[in-house]
Amino acid sequence: YERVAKEVRARWHEAFAGWLEALAGERVSEYEELLGHHLSEAARYRVEIGDVGAETRALARRAASLYRHVADRIAAQGDFPQAAGLLRRVAGLLPADDPGRSIAIADCAGWMFNAGYIDAAVAMSAASRVAADGSGDRPAQHVCESLGRMIELSTSTEIGAGEEHAALADARAGAEESERAGR
Repeated sequence: YERVAKEVRARWHEAFAGWLEALAGERVSEYEELLGHHLSEAARYRVEIGDVGAETRALARRAASLYRHVADRIAAQGDFPQAAGLLRRVAGLLPADDPGRSIAIADCAGWMFNAGYIDAAVAMSAASRVAADGSGDRPAQHVCESLGRMIELSTSTEIGAGEEHAALADARAGAEESERAGR
């Protein structure tokens, strides 16, 4: 496999994903993580050979979307560390200006927090704020800022009167703004 040109490897991964999707039919949701892996590998090999065009970006976005679905299902089952790992893949696949990247990082921070990895959650929360600022997307900035504030409050021993209520209200407003933006 290592002797095969990266261009050919990219085609193999993309072809396998297409074959698996066709074979799975209505049960495709059971194979989303595997499909995401092969599409992300196809995109990665394309980038490594300098193909960063629209088709490569579409493969990466599709892989990110599949990983996101799987991460959400896994988080709903309570396996926050595994879900967070998938969201790190999502963030790695999306371009810096994509607001979905910052939201994936923010959700990763929240899930790491839920799993008890406080230091990692604080670091990921800060990274989500930077990513959201870089995207220039106001709803993403609001969501990332709100989540960061909630994590800060949850780890603080000194919370002022009304701070928690204000942070929750801000988080709700951020979620509503994000929803209105179609996310």
